[in-house]
Amino acid sequence: FKQKTAYEIRLSLVGSEMCIRDSLFIFMGCMLEKSGISEKLFEAMHLITRKLPGGLAVATIILCVFFAAASGVVGAAESVVGLMVITVMLRHGYNKGLISGTICAGGSLGTIIPPSVVVVILSPIAGVGVGNLFVGIMIPGLILAALYIFYILIRCTIWPTDGPSDHTETKSNSLIQDVWIIITALVPLLTLIFSVLGSIMLGWATPTEAGAMGALGTIFLTVLYGTFKFSFLNEAFIKTLRITSMIVTILLGGMMFASIFVALGGFCLLYTSDAADEGLGVDLGGRRII
Repeated sequence: FKQKTAYEIRLSLVGSEMCIRDSLFIFMGCMLEKSGISEKLFEAMHLITRKLPGGLAVATIILCVFFAAASGVVGAAESVVGLMVITVMLRHGYNKGLISGTICAGGSLGTIIPPSVVVVILSPIAGVGVGNLFVGIMIPGLILAALYIFYILIRCTIWPTDGPSDHTETKSNSLIQDVWIIITALVPLLTLIFSVLGSIMLGWATPTEAGAMGALGTIFLTVLYGTFKFSFLNEAFIKTLRITSMIVTILLGGMMFASIFVALGGFCLLYTSDAADEGLGVDLGGRRII
């Protein structure tokens, strides 16, 4: 076992494909915060769910699902969606506990809905391909989101004051206008999601290549919605650098701890003659690890 210095470990991390891949997915989330698509998507979801019990909370969960599938960054959903929907839900008389729970629960979906940055980081550690992990977590993530929506509907049906449906709002748009709002909000985002997740799951691109397409796609979205500014691009670069640096620091600490553990004979603690006698553990070349 070749011992590495902290500098060598840090250099191998920074130059690895994993670090590049993580940076691209993080940049996607940072740019989506500036794209303005969250406001348009929330408006479209509200048109669909406003007559349901707790319609604003249901729209928030759906928005978080789309945001998670487009960015994979957990903090982005809470910051963008939270700041946008809290005042609207308070104005409609929603229960404060339901508001906070909806935002926190919906924001956490970024961990389990691909392209989750957490999964991208854990993929090389677990020794499983990123694409396989994305396929594996998609259904559980969507089931969890559906359970959140089911809970909101049941709660607001039993206690209507917690999340009143919007029956008083007058409809100023025609059906064609409403459909156009929904299409213009969903189609660009769904195209971005497919370009990232679809290309990985169908084997058209590696996760790094898909992350690069997603990063370019988020820049294109900001241009499409007329919100692109070089100051936003600079802020996204700086935020990406900070988050990536934190991730590399955590991984560096873990690898240094593992190196010291091995150098001090930590693996010897895993080998025991009693385990071999009792048939415990996994047989590796005549020795057993428990």
